[in-house]
Amino acid sequence: MNSGVTSSEGSQDIALPVFEVMDVLGLTRLVKRSGDLGGSVPLRVAQGCTPLFEGNAFGFQVTLTQPITLRRTSGGFVADIASPYREALIAGHRAIQPRLLAQGFVEPKAALSNEFADHFVVVEACSTGGWRVRLWTGLLVRTDPGVWLRVSATANRRNRLVGVAEQFIRDDGRFVPLILDMSLPADAPARVSLVGEVGTVAPMDPTGCIEDVPLVRAPEVGLAHAAFYDDAYFEAKAERPTRKYRRMKLPVEPPTSNAPVCCRVVTAGPAAHTIAGGIPHVVFSNLVPFEVSFDGYSVAVDLEQEALRAGARAVERTFAEALGPTF
Repeated sequence: MNSGVTSSEGSQDIALPVFEVMDVLGLTRLVKRSGDLGGSVPLRVAQGCTPLFEGNAFGFQVTLTQPITLRRTSGGFVADIASPYREALIAGHRAIQPRLLAQGFVEPKAALSNEFADHFVVVEACSTGGWRVRLWTGLLVRTDPGVWLRVSATANRRNRLVGVAEQFIRDDGRFVPLILDMSLPADAPARVSLVGEVGTVAPMDPTGCIEDVPLVRAPEVGLAHAAFYDDAYFEAKAERPTRKYRRMKLPVEPPTSNAPVCCRVVTAGPAAHTIAGGIPHVVFSNLVPFEVSFDGYSVAVDLEQEALRAGARAVERTFAEALGPTF
């Protein structure tokens, strides 16, 4: 399976990088999730929230063909699959191992040859509490030169009891076993089911950079923000979705060189984000604590008002410093 994207710029087709997938077990498959989660997104959200659609459709989802049950025993957790699929998968797993070794797809000292020699799911206790669950998906992946793969959780729709560690797969020219590193909390229930989508795989450019910029160095961003979120926007939004950002036509500037793409995080008030090194990425933390309740009819959000007011005052000071006290 080859996976890639193409786009058109004028009369030219631009082929974006692709990655290859080899399925040797039949335990999982890669699927492209729909933005509306198969029609399960509420209508009002579907009408007004393009970012939610884009986030749902991000990457490719690692989807189990059969549910896996993690069952607590006296010695820890064990993984089980309902018969007759269990016997067929275990037999297939044991049969494919020597073939992958013989054909050079797997190195003798690799995890697939050792840790996953007898089973495609390995569960072990963590020294800090909880459980580590490693799942070999039965897939091997290989990227084009200059492309890495990011492996992560499935975001908006997932089993909240199961964490998936973020990892990156390099473009070393070889097929690499796609292994999901998952975690269970120490107080996990006696039975945990892994069903459907369990991970996300997305191609990425590892050469990009992220710059942390105060608003005073990027006043044009503050002006654009204020122009979008004007009084008319909030007056209309109180009655119906405005879809204002859907109507915006942003200029498309084709790349003029092969230099790494860089983006900016513009700070306009209190900030709780961190920019990690290595593969650059940003982690945004919540600034205002809140509680959410649902009574069956409506959702109520209770914000910590003092934190909200303090943040608003900091934003006002930042805009005044960057754009002038009368802005």
